[in-house]
Amino acid sequence: MNQPMPGTPPGRYGVPTPARRRALTAAIVVLAGVFGAWLLWAALGQAAPAVRSTVVGLHVTSRHHARVRVELVADLHRTVNCQVQALDSSGTVVGQTRIVARTGASGRRVVSAEVKTIGRASRGQVTGCRMASGG
Repeated sequence: MNQPMPGTPPGRYGVPTPARRRALTAAIVVLAGVFGAWLLWAALGQAAPAVRSTVVGLHVTSRHHARVRVELVADLHRTVNCQVQALDSSGTVVGQTRIVARTGASGRRVVSAEVKTIGRASRGQVTGCRMASGG
């Protein structure tokens, strides 16, 4: 027996039918699917950074100086800012510097960062890179 929902004025909204319920359920499922697809698209967009960096070498020139070589990959002819750190054998940061470099026609560039240290460095790392504003 189809009866109006309790608390609604009789005849105002019509009698709920199974077809109307299915249509409402289908609309909710479609909206949830669209939202889920957008959420996945946004998450994957953030997972692929505009700048990638890899430490390709470390040359310790003295107890208080190291040269960290970094490969940068970004859009063609873009300026990139990166934070580079030197770490000792226990993983403690012993020095850091910032490098600014422009990628070439290939979108790649290897740069050296001179890092002053407070102890002997044993490895280098890049803690973050971003495109410079204004390109």
